[in-house]
Amino acid sequence: HHVRAPIVALPILLVAVILYVRERPLLLCLVACLFMNLYLGAVVAVLVPVCFVAGQILARTTTRRTWVLAGLFLAGLAAGLVISPYFPENLPFLKIQMFETGLGAEKDVPSEWRSFDAWALAKMSAPLAVIWVGSLIVRLRRDERMDGTSIGLLLVNLAFLGLTLKARRFIEYWPVFAL
Repeated sequence: HHVRAPIVALPILLVAVILYVRERPLLLCLVACLFMNLYLGAVVAVLVPVCFVAGQILARTTTRRTWVLAGLFLAGLAAGLVISPYFPENLPFLKIQMFETGLGAEKDVPSEWRSFDAWALAKMSAPLAVIWVGSLIVRLRRDERMDGTSIGLLLVNLAFLGLTLKARRFIEYWPVFAL
């Protein structure tokens, strides 16, 4: 059975982000493979290369290296999926993660896959949201232009916020990346 605890997934994701920023392609591929094999969290992990590529595109700084890093990360995820002892039975779980959770969840889906009550999430997240918005305003008011990495990190944060809004299951990720 796959480990589903964010206590395992979150540190591996943080290592992946560090390796992405430091442009360590082979280690990044290995960590992506490990992440997928341990956690089966394609929905969570795919956000990293997508957001970093988008950050580079928005900053107009894409290079061959941008695509190599993203490709090797995705190759690592695919390898982790395929070498899993649960392959191909792990594919239906990925379908559930991507398409049958949050606002689109059916009634018989466990509560962790349902979205938060908006007011409860707002109350719970208010201190973090104030710090995050304040930090973002300070960062945007600086005269220096944001680079692709900074934009990528911002997009990773927003993507995890989106996942948190989609399903309670992802609440552990957004606060870490928001801070």
